Amino acid sequence: MSAPLVLLHGFAGGPDSLDSLRGSLRPASILAPRLFGHGADGATEPTRSFDSEIDRLALALAAHAAGAPVHLAGYSLGARFALGLIVRHPRLVSRATLVGVNPGLSQFDRPARQAHDAEWIHLLEASQPPGALPLHAFADRWLAQDLFRSQQALPDEVRARRRALLLSNTAPGLARSLRHHGLSQMPDWRPQLHAVRIPVTLVAGALDPKFTALAREAARDLVHAHVRIIDGAGHDVVLERPRALAEVINQETP
Repeated sequence: MSAPLVLLHGFAGGPDSLDSLRGSLRPASILAPRLFGHGADGATEPTRSFDSEIDRLALALAAHAAGAPVHLAGYSLGARFALGLIVRHPRLVSRATLVGVNPGLSQFDRPARQAHDAEWIHLLEASQPPGALPLHAFADRWLAQDLFRSQQALPDEVRARRRALLLSNTAPGLARSLRHHGLSQMPDWRPQLHAVRIPVTLVAGALDPKFTALAREAARDLVHAHVRIIDGAGHDVVLERPRALAEVINQETP
């Protein structure tokens, strides 16, 4: 029997955003928890720091697999939490697949990222007057970023489903996610990478040069790393090339 698989979604997504992978995945036991700030209750759940959210996820992993190590796969925000789980709770993870992961920022780069995140938080918190359609202004700008430009080649129905998933969250919840779990709030895990002993597959889309470079840089510091670049995909490989990503996950699953 294959190892239990845990999938962690990206920012402004949710467990449903991973459905395109499920039908092509080999493991019978799959857990896809909802991350802090996401979903209809994202604005009301207790505040958790980045490390506290990692520890909450660790409890979910342990319960799902009855203490057995899992294959952990995460995309973007989910990949950053996955990396934190590897560092903080290494016994819970047998291997990891990290899609579009940023392993951390230097103290020099952190203030600029804080300002960047603050602009998105302001849009989420200040542009929702009474009676406005929730999240629409944010969705327009978020999905128009250069990071997601490659999605313009996707069928209209695929892009519409992605937008609908974003809109299934709440503006206050996503603001809380960015405020507490944005990249500027995440620990810099790069000094810890050399101590990771499990196999790690770093995945990036070929049309995403920033995260392709980050994957290759992280691979140099990991003992058992493998880089997989997915042709025809940008940052959101889950959305743009789900079958290709599922094949990578299946290949890496014992």
